[in-house]
Amino acid sequence: MITPEDFKKIIRTKKIFIYSANLEGKGFVRRLDFLNLKVNGFIDSRKFKDSVHFGYPVIHPDDFFSNFTPNEAIIIITAKHREIRRLAQEFCIKNGWVRGETFFLSTDLCDFYPTIEVSGICNLKCITCNMGLPGANKRGGMMSAETYELVLHKLSNEIPFLNSVYLYQWGEPLLNPDLPKIVEISHNKGISVEISTNLMDIRNLEKLIKTEPDVLIVPCSGTGRNFEIARTGGKWKKFEKNLYKLKEYIEKHSPATFVRISYHIYKDNINKDFDEVKKIAEQLGFYFEPILAHVFPEKMLHHVLYGVPIPETMKIANDLLLYSIEEQLAYAQSVKDRPCFMIKCFPTIRWDTSVVHCSNLMEPTLTRSFLDIPLEEILKNRKANGFCNKCMQHGMHRFFDVAIKVVEKEGVRTIERI
Repeated sequence: MITPEDFKKIIRTKKIFIYSANLEGKGFVRRLDFLNLKVNGFIDSRKFKDSVHFGYPVIHPDDFFSNFTPNEAIIIITAKHREIRRLAQEFCIKNGWVRGETFFLSTDLCDFYPTIEVSGICNLKCITCNMGLPGANKRGGMMSAETYELVLHKLSNEIPFLNSVYLYQWGEPLLNPDLPKIVEISHNKGISVEISTNLMDIRNLEKLIKTEPDVLIVPCSGTGRNFEIARTGGKWKKFEKNLYKLKEYIEKHSPATFVRISYHIYKDNINKDFDEVKKIAEQLGFYFEPILAHVFPEKMLHHVLYGVPIPETMKIANDLLLYSIEEQLAYAQSVKDRPCFMIKCFPTIRWDTSVVHCSNLMEPTLTRSFLDIPLEEILKNRKANGFCNKCMQHGMHRFFDVAIKVVEKEGVRTIERI
């Protein structure tokens, strides 16, 4: 991996542009500033108010490549969407930029997307999730701001270009009263944060928004009864009301916070519910992203590898899925030769500082405390135990592939995998 010192030599007097004003894009702005490197702007085809985002100019790709040459600018591509990332590379190469010299993928500088679970407790019991299983919410706790600071200090020392972290795994982050302080600690280190929240308990929401979190993910599974079945324990009207409250706080305190409504598509929410939630997202200026509803893969992995029965709650979810568990297992095994898209979402550090093998799992545990063992040693242990190989041999690394494209044709809405 390239060190900050090496990167400074490559840049010399060139301007730095970040391709995609997303979480990692903002993260690189923060981190490069922390390392005393100035970013000049974003490259992005999306429209931003006054063509400015996060205080930096946003240039459309066509305009950028018409006005800059490889002798003038370095590009860091941070786009995560597969198609956008591919097109960004094609644009760079077509216009004379060379990977490793004048343009870089974010993974050329930082090959990690760490997860730090700040809350191991959830206030919902979703039927697709491990936290919906009996007794799941009795075993977790909260990570304090003091512990988080120790974790992040070690992590950022071991990964010099660390630019962003995900502050959620199994629990609901807004239940942790230290969450606003945790965001401040992250920003002080030059690191952006993404937080996922079910918006069912917003006592700490305004305090959080005041700290200007970079990205908020808000999962949704339809309206009314469809929402309440999948988001088990949640109430649609409360969720809808809190979306508007979130918008109010953002306008008041943090206009640069990006909100994405992650719309989980089931059998019965692809039409009327889809339109209603999309309309709300457009009214509020939130990004609407349809994804394929899924059960989380850990119990499916146990089922495939060891013959453990699928939990009853997940069988209930199975009846609602657009593709059944059996169909999704068959699909995953048909593409098992493709790489694992989760393997770089590491390290996954739970609320008690233990490190688990994968951000989609609760076990196996690689170490009881991230603070006690160098990251390099944790990586060696993960590679040596063979668990990834066993998972990939059965195609389970592709089971939780939620990326889709929604297709509208002759008044009929369908989805395609991408």
